[in-house]
Amino acid sequence: MEIRRELKVIGYLAALPALLAFLFGGAELLTTVIKALTANKWIMYYSMFAAALFVFLAFIKWRFIFGSKKLEQKIIETVCDLKESAASFLGILRVSAGLLITIPIIWLVADFNAEQLPQMGYLFFVGLIAVVECVYLRKWLKHIDVNWLRTENS
Repeated sequence: MEIRRELKVIGYLAALPALLAFLFGGAELLTTVIKALTANKWIMYYSMFAAALFVFLAFIKWRFIFGSKKLEQKIIETVCDLKESAASFLGILRVSAGLLITIPIIWLVADFNAEQLPQMGYLFFVGLIAVVECVYLRKWLKHIDVNWLRTENS
């Protein structure tokens, strides 16, 4: 099942490092690890834009016939390069989802405070939404790769 696979990957990328940081270094090391794992907002925006550009150019390559082999080759090269950016965006989303789910769980076990329940519940909810986004983004990228780009190595 797709969601099970995504949860494993998210666990390896973000949940496990966060839990280990908390267990071995407490809140201070956890804060450091969270800062290290999260992407700067400009990197996030750039990778999101590059992923959208990948989808657009892959669609152009799939849907249109080019009169020039040279132009078609340039678009194929660009699409292959941008495919890596789309994969990077998926990785950033996976790390974000993992942290958004793990932080409320650590809080619930180690530092429960009823006043923070709405904020932690909101973080957990957003994390679950991000997991669903990861599942569908991964499926979409695989669909584009196999059907639009006609490659089998994804």
